[in-house]
Amino acid sequence: MFALAVRVALLAFNQSFIALDPYWSWQARTGLILALSNFGATPLGTAFETLHHMSVEGAMAGWPAMDRGLVYVHMLLKFVFGTTSYELLQAFQIFIDALLVFPLMSIAYSLSQNHKIAWSVGLLYGAFLPQAWLAVQPDYNVWLTTGYILATWLYLKIIALAPGEHRWRSLVLYAAALFGVMFAVNQIRSTIILLPIGMAAWWWATTLLTTRSLVFPRRNWPSALALLGVGVLVIGISGALNKTVRSYASPVRSTFGHAFWTGVGQFKNPYGLRDDDGSVVEFYKNETGIEETDSTTGGVAYNAWLRQRAVQFIKKYPVLYASMVARRAAAIIFPNMPFTVVADKPAYDRTPIELARTKHRIELQQRYGKLSPTTISRLISEDPFYVVGLFGRLALMLLLPLGGVLFFVFSQYRALGLLTIVPLAYHVITLSPVYATPIILIPGYAAILPVVGIGWWLALQKSFTILRNVHRAP
Repeated sequence: MFALAVRVALLAFNQSFIALDPYWSWQARTGLILALSNFGATPLGTAFETLHHMSVEGAMAGWPAMDRGLVYVHMLLKFVFGTTSYELLQAFQIFIDALLVFPLMSIAYSLSQNHKIAWSVGLLYGAFLPQAWLAVQPDYNVWLTTGYILATWLYLKIIALAPGEHRWRSLVLYAAALFGVMFAVNQIRSTIILLPIGMAAWWWATTLLTTRSLVFPRRNWPSALALLGVGVLVIGISGALNKTVRSYASPVRSTFGHAFWTGVGQFKNPYGLRDDDGSVVEFYKNETGIEETDSTTGGVAYNAWLRQRAVQFIKKYPVLYASMVARRAAAIIFPNMPFTVVADKPAYDRTPIELARTKHRIELQQRYGKLSPTTISRLISEDPFYVVGLFGRLALMLLLPLGGVLFFVFSQYRALGLLTIVPLAYHVITLSPVYATPIILIPGYAAILPVVGIGWWLALQKSFTILRNVHRAP
């Protein structure tokens, strides 16, 4: 209930005090427009398309390349309520996200065998503002957290199955549930697609680390094969479904090329690219003479060309690319994630007033210094939300990874903890080579809050014990 209350309060605040045009991401706009227009059969009108910065034709052009699960969610809401909207999607998402407290508490209990700690982790998730902020956005990123948490919970259930007459029945049920979660979430956010295979590999790697043996125990093979089987099924079925709207079978959305070059733009590079969709589109136009108009992240042919150039880039600049991967991995482990009460952030960034504020902040920092008393006092008086968010981000960059370290220092369940951090490990392994934005950092840590929370609980408990003993000493 606490998690739901936090998310409802955040939604109510934004609905009451933040009046913005519903810009959002191109995926969110496409999902809403396709569902409301019945895939172009029902005209929406010029005024609607102008407000949402996208036409029905533009949404239809993006359909083959995108992850289409958000469209299906809007269609479900439309079937149930007779219509759909950003507000309905927000309400649905915060309800689902609040329910994730229960599997997280189950994970926390497995890692601590302590009900009080499990309840505390549930409260921590409810109060974790970056995740609440993500849930309130009518976009697709919150579903990655849903997939990570449910998949990790089922993963721990699967690997904990002991040999016996009921093992196979339980294994089939858990594997079927994992397949359902993975297949559904993959339709919405396909970066999760390799997670079951990654879980099997991570299990082997952590077993190797804890037992110092290359031999994977025979008793674990059924569960490991179940994980691999789920992964293969999700990849195969998703690829076959995508082939119906593309000219080839691809289990993920076909915007990898655009994402890769946007990732190149996150760092200094020979092409002068910036971390901006428009910069990559301009690069494509300069190199090919073709202007891409399909969508923000381009169509199938556009991304195919960018994928080919990505291979050439890696071959030509291997050291530069390796440094990009390493720096991006560090950015995921020490996350500079959003920390704000303005859930309309995608639109909020692009409003004239926010662009002016951003320019003013840069000028203040250049004139007085980034953390000078003058800069901080001026920012506090002019934009307190920004200052709270700034110090919140800095705190989380340290507190979250340090909580994980503390768990492995003080917990007696280190081996299980290694298995539980698989979402963050998967985040690092799959996103570091390509692209990672601040918003995508949230699911990786939201899913391992049991490890982080227990780490801090045990560290504080140890500190209080030492202080009591010092106080009692003669």
